[in-house]
Amino acid sequence: MSTATLSTVNAGVANTDAVNAGTAKAGVANASAANASTVNASAGNTDAVNASTVNAGVVNASAANTGAVDAGAGNTDAVDAGAVNMRAATTGAALTSAVGLTWAALETAPAVGLAELDAAAALQTRVDRKYVLTVAEARRLLAALAPAARVLEIDGLRDFRYASTYFDTPDLETYRLAAYRRRRRYKVRTRTYLDSGTCFLEVKTRAARGVTVKHRTVHDQAAALGRGGGFVADRLTAAGVVGVDPERLAPALASRYQRTTLLLPDARLTVDTGLVWTLLTPGRTVPAEATLAGVVIVETKTGSAPSSADRLLWQARHRPDRISKYATGVAVLRGDLPDTRWRRTLRRHPAAFLHDERTVP
Repeated sequence: MSTATLSTVNAGVANTDAVNAGTAKAGVANASAANASTVNASAGNTDAVNASTVNAGVVNASAANTGAVDAGAGNTDAVDAGAVNMRAATTGAALTSAVGLTWAALETAPAVGLAELDAAAALQTRVDRKYVLTVAEARRLLAALAPAARVLEIDGLRDFRYASTYFDTPDLETYRLAAYRRRRRYKVRTRTYLDSGTCFLEVKTRAARGVTVKHRTVHDQAAALGRGGGFVADRLTAAGVVGVDPERLAPALASRYQRTTLLLPDARLTVDTGLVWTLLTPGRTVPAEATLAGVVIVETKTGSAPSSADRLLWQARHRPDRISKYATGVAVLRGDLPDTRWRRTLRRHPAAFLHDERTVP
């Protein structure tokens, strides 16, 4: 992966409420792509990371008041948590609707096409880290990253609508396996890109050392496995997941949201807003539904080393959150089920995760 320079990101100057981003040289990361599979390395336990002494070659924050951030190629000096004070900065991005935001800091950022994004940052071994931020915190992060960022743009659009349907057994086996962190857990879903109408069937399994492996194939039924049952069976068998009958998998939860994707010199970053969950309970004419209100899900996708975005977040005292669009949605809408893995996230953002629009009568 090539390196780039992210220069003069200034913040934390006495009584200053703005993040001033200077010029940047953004190199394009190179990575090989595969046609049908994605291998994701789990982030592990990152809560013990101390942002004041982070090493790993992406951000070198000086202790000077201007707080220059330099994305270099080698190991870095200790990161000064006061160098970039995201909590003391503001931007002028405006809330435009319940499902999406306009990020003013990214309006002048150069575009990147899908083919180049895929060649640079998609379908590779990676570590995924998710953060639940307020809208204001997300704006400040994007303002700091904007000088070195390129934004995915397709046919003039920079924000894209996604919809997913998750499949589970009648007793919610995939949810329970995740809740209790079983090694042979799996996930089956369809993902539809609503702006283009393209739909994929995806199967996620766990490999050695906590690595998550994702396989996908083009699919023609967003709300049913249909002929994709054979694909699911093959992928699960190949991963050593036995005893799963695809015919028992039925739609369990639907989600929809809006996404903006950034290509950074050292990572890909997604920004999800307007997340809505719908519990698909057989026999119910009025499903339970909840909206993730007032928060933004930011996800970094990197190689083994943390990205410049991760470091900025750590400096602002954010740590990766345990959140799964499927499992967290089920935990919110089904209070009778265990929510062990996601309890901390639900506790930290109770108002955001418990905003029910409709409930099962």
